[in-house]
Amino acid sequence: MAADPNVQLVLDCHTDLGESPVWDARTGRLYFVDINEKRIHVYTPADKQHFTIDAPSTVGCVVPTTDPNLLLAALGSNVVEVNVEKRKTGRIVAFVSTDDNAEGTRFNDGKATPQGVFIVGRMNRAWRDGQPGKLFAMDLRVPGNTFGLLTILGPTEVCCPNGMDWDQDKGIFYFIDTADSVVRSYPVDENGVPKRSTDGVLVGVREASSHCMTLPHLANSCTLSARAYLHPFCAAAAMHYIHSKQLGRKTCRVCRVSHDVAASLSWCTHELWVLVCQSPLVKCLAW
Repeated sequence: MAADPNVQLVLDCHTDLGESPVWDARTGRLYFVDINEKRIHVYTPADKQHFTIDAPSTVGCVVPTTDPNLLLAALGSNVVEVNVEKRKTGRIVAFVSTDDNAEGTRFNDGKATPQGVFIVGRMNRAWRDGQPGKLFAMDLRVPGNTFGLLTILGPTEVCCPNGMDWDQDKGIFYFIDTADSVVRSYPVDENGVPKRSTDGVLVGVREASSHCMTLPHLANSCTLSARAYLHPFCAAAAMHYIHSKQLGRKTCRVCRVSHDVAASLSWCTHELWVLVCQSPLVKCLAW
């Protein structure tokens, strides 16, 4: 099968395990990480400037903060500040407990809610054998303190936490557990965090509606476009796709990206950009 003509190479960055692309419209920068190589990548499409920031341990994801020059990175067992201008990591602002830092665990994908709460997953490298993970929350809006991370999805509720995004108008959080490749929707509270009842039970989780998709291959990531299209990203052994589904309809479009190992995706302005793990950053032109 020929490569899709709507997919264009942007940056041949040769990551080993590229993940967590996030677009910051204030600075015109795309940030992403190379988990295994312990690097944070910074790319500016306007002038094609690209540089990396070394991290002291595996880095699962980065998120922008209210300071355009400051990121938060989930690495090792900590969440740390990253100074983009100085190109170095800084102080620890949150951390996991000793129990959640067991051998074989690491941070995975994460994003900030529209209200400014950092949501990040922690996974076990043996997730294919059923070893569970967790999803944590940290409030980015209260500077200057050290926090622990609050568990919002426990080990009975998630195995391999991965892609996520929010529909703020509908008050819905979309979340992928790669272990079963289902995109689930969760009603959220005023902070963008999944709601629970007074007895601690998750409220309104959907697994069989227009707000839930069971995907044909391992699902890694998802993002929501300005036109209310949910774009989950699926990886298979030989071919990798983007599946796009307009919420509330049964329509679906498929775009073939490459034969390489797939990773994650993000919106940059009005274009869907996809990070392919062991080679390039590409963008899809016809979405």
